[in-house]
Amino acid sequence: MNIQVNVEDVSDSKPVFKQPRYELFISDNVTAGSLLLELSAGYGAYQYVISDGNIDGKFSINSSTGYLYLMQQQEGGSEHLLVIQASDYYTPPSIDTTSVKIVVEESDPIPRFAKESYAEYIDENVEPPVEIIDLTSSDEQRKRAVRYEIVEGNEGSFFELDPINGQLFSNIKFDRENKEQYSVKIQAFRVKSTRKRDISVTEQYFYNKCDSQGRSTTASTGLCPRKRRSTTRNFDVTTVKVTVRDVNDNHPTFETNELVGIPNNAVKGDTVARITAVDEDAGENATIAFDLTKLSPYFRINRETGDIILLSSSVAFSQYELYVEAVDMNGHTEGLRATKRFTLRVTDNKTRVLYQAIIPFDKLPMPVHLAGNLSEILGVSLGVERSERVTDTLSNITLYAFTNTSGSVDLMSKSDLLSLLNTHQVEIHAYFNNISDVITVSTKPIISRGAGGATDIAFIIMGIVVGAAAIFGILLLTIYWKQRLSAQQKCEQGDLIEDIEDDTDSGVVELNDAAEGEGDQFTEEQMYEGMSMGMSAPMMFPMNSMMYPPTNNQTYMKPCTMQDVVNQQRSCN
Repeated sequence: MNIQVNVEDVSDSKPVFKQPRYELFISDNVTAGSLLLELSAGYGAYQYVISDGNIDGKFSINSSTGYLYLMQQQEGGSEHLLVIQASDYYTPPSIDTTSVKIVVEESDPIPRFAKESYAEYIDENVEPPVEIIDLTSSDEQRKRAVRYEIVEGNEGSFFELDPINGQLFSNIKFDRENKEQYSVKIQAFRVKSTRKRDISVTEQYFYNKCDSQGRSTTASTGLCPRKRRSTTRNFDVTTVKVTVRDVNDNHPTFETNELVGIPNNAVKGDTVARITAVDEDAGENATIAFDLTKLSPYFRINRETGDIILLSSSVAFSQYELYVEAVDMNGHTEGLRATKRFTLRVTDNKTRVLYQAIIPFDKLPMPVHLAGNLSEILGVSLGVERSERVTDTLSNITLYAFTNTSGSVDLMSKSDLLSLLNTHQVEIHAYFNNISDVITVSTKPIISRGAGGATDIAFIIMGIVVGAAAIFGILLLTIYWKQRLSAQQKCEQGDLIEDIEDDTDSGVVELNDAAEGEGDQFTEEQMYEGMSMGMSAPMMFPMNSMMYPPTNNQTYMKPCTMQDVVNQQRSCN
């Protein structure tokens, strides 16, 4: 007897996922319909469903194969957590679940600044915080959780940066006179979290049979989970250059010493001194205009240069006082002002020294700075009356100095100043970069003429004209006196001497015969002596007659005139 036993298949294999959770990283450029993951609960026939987390149907799963698909393209930076359930077909079914975390990355995760560098401005003296620049290029970039930080140039904590919004603020009240420009480097980055991947991820790689390029070998459109790098920064860097704008907050400051020397032989139009001032502001705020607060009949000041120009024909006094006002903003009514009184002392060859330095003129500092530096070396208040070019390598510097003796300030003598210069010659050489210097005494005053060479030529021509006129006048005067002498001799030969008798108590002067030699009379030598004294003909008297009037019984000779000669000729006829 044959017995046939039929064994019915009973599902004794329950669905079991290989790992309890999965983590998948995809790019934001993965398109809809792409296969994301091949899930399997074993070798049996199972039904797969997304039981939770599939909001708005962004993903789908093949109920028979367990292949997970992307149904809607996702934005970078988003994350999704799906719960997948696998069950067999028995009643009641056996069920197993797993979770899949999907992280969507940006295709280009590096944030980009709009420019490689930015130039921004901020006014000085403004209380912080003041927004300087907003570095976020778009709202989209804000959504991508970009972070910002200053990586260079903020050692003094001058700036504050919002790490989320990328806004740069001032953190101090800036002072342009202290520092005008700042440069900071700012970095934008995305920080990826550091997570240790479960060992099952490696199993999933093996299970999905992924190649070295991260592509699934079991499905042509499949993507494999990617191992995430630990703590990685993809960043971009830009430079922000901040310039502090000037605010007119500084008054002008005079550089010129209150004691100023001026040459004694200056004439009208000469520049006798220069007043200088500085302003720590910038641009128009530092442009200074000069003026005299008290008008002077002797001097005026150049509004732009500060040159003191002589108005009178010559220097008539030994000392002058000027009140000078310096106004910034080029003299604008809103400009800041400074006023100083200057004492102008007249220098001459007894107080001036011409210092010749073997140094090119264009290498010389400004006179006011040169005077200040030499004053420190010599230990006195020294002034530079003038500096000028002699040759390509030689410069003349006219110096003077003031000395304070018993509280009285006066000009130092030339000999004392020369001695002081010789004493400190080594220091002076060092100041002029060890160039040898020669000291000489100025024999002619060196002054600056306002009209330059044209004025000098005019004075030379004027001198020639005056000299020629004087010589011509002397010649005419000589001819005239020779004629007078000839007439005098003719009068004496013709006895044209009148006798005047003194008949009254008041006294009448008697003129005796000139030939007898009595009384005062002119000689040819006396006439020429009078002419040399600059006297005119009617004033030509002997000195004793001019000083003492004639008294009784005193005689003197009456000068002969041309009319006497005519009368003589008539009487002879």
